[in-house]
Amino acid sequence: MIDLTRARYLGLAHPRDALARWDALTSGRPAVLGEHPAIAGLAHRLAALVGLERATLAPSTLHVVTDLFAALPQRVRRVHLDACTYAVSRWGLERAQLRGVEVITFHSPRELERQLRCDGASAIVCDSVCVACRTVKPLRRLQHLAAAARGWLIVDDSQGVGLLGERPSRAQPYGGGGGGTLRFEAAAPERVIAIGSLAKAFGAPLAFLAGDASTVAWFERTSGTRIHASPCNAAALAALHAALAANATCGDSLRARLVDRVAAFRAAVAGAGGELRRGLFPVQTTPPLRPQRANAIAARLERRGVAVLRLRATAGRQCLGFVITADADRTALARAGATVGMTLVVTSRCEEASRGETVIGVIRSPRDRHRRPCGLDRRDHRPDRPAVA
Repeated sequence: MIDLTRARYLGLAHPRDALARWDALTSGRPAVLGEHPAIAGLAHRLAALVGLERATLAPSTLHVVTDLFAALPQRVRRVHLDACTYAVSRWGLERAQLRGVEVITFHSPRELERQLRCDGASAIVCDSVCVACRTVKPLRRLQHLAAAARGWLIVDDSQGVGLLGERPSRAQPYGGGGGGTLRFEAAAPERVIAIGSLAKAFGAPLAFLAGDASTVAWFERTSGTRIHASPCNAAALAALHAALAANATCGDSLRARLVDRVAAFRAAVAGAGGELRRGLFPVQTTPPLRPQRANAIAARLERRGVAVLRLRATAGRQCLGFVITADADRTALARAGATVGMTLVVTSRCEEASRGETVIGVIRSPRDRHRRPCGLDRRDHRPDRPAVA
């Protein structure tokens, strides 16, 4: 079985023998009474990496959003939520709504700008990267709108930290350094709160919140999970220490290896006649499919030894997702890509034949025929920068 579902993008697995030893897995007391001695140094390094003044750590993003959005009514009365935002942030916002915060959904920066004209201080909540719609959010523009409205941009950078970085180019489509999407977009740090999981690129089962010093102190002061839930454990902290060390010494080479693996997979799929949505993001996806067809393709691939993701798309559609990692064997990845491509073609032909259509072959548009792999798509693409999702 070739597993294309695990999101350890850089291939960092942190086996037990590779981690620093610990005397106790947990202190047995809540974080508010005293944290693990490694946390202060790790949080400082993480804040410097993402380009914000201060950071704090938590066991998961669920802990972070539970506390952050419960305390949000102290600062704003209205939240503008990007329609693509992942479920975990939405769960946290349910607590804010129970405390009187109004949540308004927006689908584009232009729509958001119209909404903000009628608002006082507001928070803008979004994910840095939408995997399903293949876009990197225009964080510079969103940060500017938040600052102009005397509000806050709260961005979940789970997909970007450790993967994306500053000064992206054709040679380095993910950028350098692994500092995340704020670095990738060259967004200003003012009135920005970054949150996210460190389990994606870094493979460490922890989460973070970062911003200016007063905001992080306010979060820690109002946090309920720091009182009533278990703190970060020693094994997860050791994994984060190892991940930050690996990122500093060989992170850019791992990201270059990941680009190579993604390009190899895309080439294998295209060589077998299949079609994927454009971009070099590690989660490769099919175009939107009807749920019945997506389920049929996923089941056929599983029977052929390829495990894939089912991702929610727009208008009741689904995409199949194929997660590529830097440690993937290139030959096995090419075989999996060929299997995916052939399965997509066969399923398409069977579907067309069932409708009574004559199937001669798979015909692509001239644009698709000459398209080469590129970087992440961006809705406000600038010609001097590569695209990435």
